[in-house]
Amino acid sequence: MFFSRLHHKLLLLWLLSLAGALMFVGLIFTLMLGHTREQQSLHELEQARHFLAGRWDTARQAVEEQLDQLAGQSELALPDSPGNNERLETELELLALRLLRRLETRGLDYLAIHDERGQLQAMACRCQGGDRLYAYNTKPLGRTGFRIRPSDDEPSYQSHFLPYDLLRLSLPSHSEPVIARTRDQLYLLGWQDVPGGSRLQGGVKLSDDTVGHLAHRLEYPVLLQAEELSVGQGFESRLSLQRLQQLERSQQGWVGADDEYYGAITFAEPGIEARLIFAVPVKGLGHELETLGQSMLVLLLLALVGFTPLGGWFISRVITRPLGKLSLAVQNLKEGNYQRIEGFDQKSDLGRLASSFNTMVTALNEREEALRDSSRELRQLSAALEQSPACIIITDLQGIIQYVNPGFCRVTGYSAADVKGRPVSLLKSSSTHADTFGQLWSSLSSKGEWHGELLNQRKNGEQFWVAATISVLRDEQGQPDRYLAIEEDISLRKSYEEQLFHRSNYDALTDLPNRELIQDRLQQAIEMAEAQQHQVAVLFINLLQFRRVNEVQGHQAGDTLLCQAAQRLQQVHSPLESLGRIGSDEFVVVVPEVTRMQAVENLTRCLLQQFDVPFQLSDTEVRVAACIGIALYPDDGLRADMLLRHADAAMQQVRMRKEAGYCFFMEEMNEHARHSLEMEQALHDALERNEFVLWYQPLLDLKTRRITGVEALVRWHRPGYGLVPPDEFIPRAEESGQILPLGHWVLAEAIRQAASWQRQMGLKLNIAVNISPRQIQQPDFVQQVKQLLIIHELTPGSLELEITESIFLDVEAEGRTIETLKQLRSFGVRLSIDDFGTGFSALGYLKRFPVDILKIDRQFVRDIHMDQDAATLCQAIIWMARGLHMEVIAEGVELEEQLDILAESGADVVQGYYIAKPQPAECLPQIFERYEDRKAI
Repeated sequence: MFFSRLHHKLLLLWLLSLAGALMFVGLIFTLMLGHTREQQSLHELEQARHFLAGRWDTARQAVEEQLDQLAGQSELALPDSPGNNERLETELELLALRLLRRLETRGLDYLAIHDERGQLQAMACRCQGGDRLYAYNTKPLGRTGFRIRPSDDEPSYQSHFLPYDLLRLSLPSHSEPVIARTRDQLYLLGWQDVPGGSRLQGGVKLSDDTVGHLAHRLEYPVLLQAEELSVGQGFESRLSLQRLQQLERSQQGWVGADDEYYGAITFAEPGIEARLIFAVPVKGLGHELETLGQSMLVLLLLALVGFTPLGGWFISRVITRPLGKLSLAVQNLKEGNYQRIEGFDQKSDLGRLASSFNTMVTALNEREEALRDSSRELRQLSAALEQSPACIIITDLQGIIQYVNPGFCRVTGYSAADVKGRPVSLLKSSSTHADTFGQLWSSLSSKGEWHGELLNQRKNGEQFWVAATISVLRDEQGQPDRYLAIEEDISLRKSYEEQLFHRSNYDALTDLPNRELIQDRLQQAIEMAEAQQHQVAVLFINLLQFRRVNEVQGHQAGDTLLCQAAQRLQQVHSPLESLGRIGSDEFVVVVPEVTRMQAVENLTRCLLQQFDVPFQLSDTEVRVAACIGIALYPDDGLRADMLLRHADAAMQQVRMRKEAGYCFFMEEMNEHARHSLEMEQALHDALERNEFVLWYQPLLDLKTRRITGVEALVRWHRPGYGLVPPDEFIPRAEESGQILPLGHWVLAEAIRQAASWQRQMGLKLNIAVNISPRQIQQPDFVQQVKQLLIIHELTPGSLELEITESIFLDVEAEGRTIETLKQLRSFGVRLSIDDFGTGFSALGYLKRFPVDILKIDRQFVRDIHMDQDAATLCQAIIWMARGLHMEVIAEGVELEEQLDILAESGADVVQGYYIAKPQPAECLPQIFERYEDRKAI
């Protein structure tokens, strides 16, 4: 259609092009006329620049003249009052007041006095809103501090900083005035020397009125800019950030903008960039521009009247009619009718377009056929995926599930809606090792695929094994796009493998590890022990007379006996230890970490005790004993098979005795174990043989300097070994239970000896005895103590029982322990905490438990004469005990200096080598007499 919308648009384009050509010609004439006016404006711009520069120099000279007149006044010199800080501060305050008065008379806004080091000593300033303040340095010889008074009727205050950020004006001196800034104000500052070596600094604020005064003869806007601060008049909405940036980049020092030109005068100030910006209006073009505009309008109207019909005919002939045919062909293409178009001149532009359209139609027909073939193949592939029994999963690169097939839903129990959009990790079992996924991602990154087995989890929580193949799917550019996982359920196969493994490595009768598995675990324990430097123990167990049970009662009864024996042995060993059956009546226990031989012996005894109870076989009871051979790594072998052989050989030595028992392989290679066992055996007989003896160490009262008591210390004269220290045999007595009879003997002997001294020497002598926690837990302990006191007639209040902090660790027995201690105190027994600070050391038990005495351990006393921290710690313990109404005894005093420090700190009693070493009872009377003689002197 001739008057179609496309025709109208093209005609409008024709007219706009014509109008644009005419306007371009008019623009050329406008530029030519404007050039002359621009030269005139630039001339005025340069005149304004010279005028403002001269005015700025005049302002600087005015500041210099004012400062020069003030510098000659002696009353502005810094005061000289060395050594008298109060007088110096008073004179500095008077100086600051003088500066404030000079501000009023000299027309300045800021005055300050600096000493020869450049440090601010006094200042005065007219601040925003007309407020005045002055300040002076209150610490001229130390760190800077100021006394600031805002006005005459407001109180002063002290600060290390000046208000309004005025401390930034304290710049190094310069030969001429410069621009400086505070937080929100600009200043023009100058310097002058003052008699006495100080410097006078002063200046005026550069406010809007100040800048306007600089340019009162220049009828243009003026702006002073320094960093982000600006002052001036006439630029509130005219000078944008873009114009400022253009002005900074301008090499001529000016830039034109709309109807104004902007110029700048840059000041080279120290530490700050400052500019004085001003504007000059552009002269109007006047009547010439108006005449040119009327001419352009007339030409435009003539073009519309003359060229519109001609343009319409040409556009219809050459463009709109051929385009109509193309539009119809495109509409048919949208409806799926791929037809070619004819009747175009192939040499014209539209003819070539029609030829390209025909080529596209041919390509579309071919592509349509290819799409039909691809669609058929995709339907076949989709059917294969839907009907496959394997689990097929497609995820994006973040592991978010995008597709699952029905086989996945059948195996996992999830529906497709349950998993789409969720991470594939929801299938992951917590039992899968993290290294498996590390290998998976590493293989996908390097090779693009991974093959292996995974332990997944169904919707109902059931775990199942799959054989998985995971591949990377790539896009058209070859970049990773998605992941494809094909998984096959192999749970049944895994179950068969586990059954086969169990049959191969476990005993069918007792379900214990067999020889192969126990030997493998022993070898692993050996490798770990080699790396961590500890021992491994192998216990070889054999059932005596088992063959006779088989012969008399039959193999079924023998099998029952073996199962019951296995159950009893399993009740003894810990989860870290391995128990296995390696022969008909032979069991092996592997202890992977041995730290002390006593633990191996205790385990062996427990194992033997399991056979003390008769076995129930049908209607009869059978007693079967066991013999155990023990081999140790690395002493008895470095390989698993060697340790088993050596443990078997040790077991055979016990078996030959035809009685229950145990022994270590090659006794000479286990000297330490043998020594430990011998010591425990010797402890059983030592008390009956009277091998124990008590030694006593005196306790010195620091107030009276007399011996007021002794501590009983047990010693063991072991035949063939000499005197055995308590720290060697006491722990073994605790472990073996011998501490109970030994502790009772020590308590009875100490009470007897103390009562004997009291009767013979007439002294009120206290006796301190160490008590084991196991003794206190005995139900009749209180009655034992009471009977001993009655039998030996010890003076009431003379017995002191020392307990360690470990007794407070048994929370379950705390109530019973407190009740026992209260009963002891009820008939005069005093209680003390021994070795305070080296054990549990919780202050709560000092309040809960009825304790009378606190004994400071020797490790806190050892360095008090040369370590202030140690002395302070002892002092704190003594003060704490005093606050709890407790007596303090300090152990380990070896020097007179230590004794004196403890006496000054408030300790009550001390003991140590400086007073006397532990000695037998017959040596103590001489020591008592020696200290009585000293006191008399």
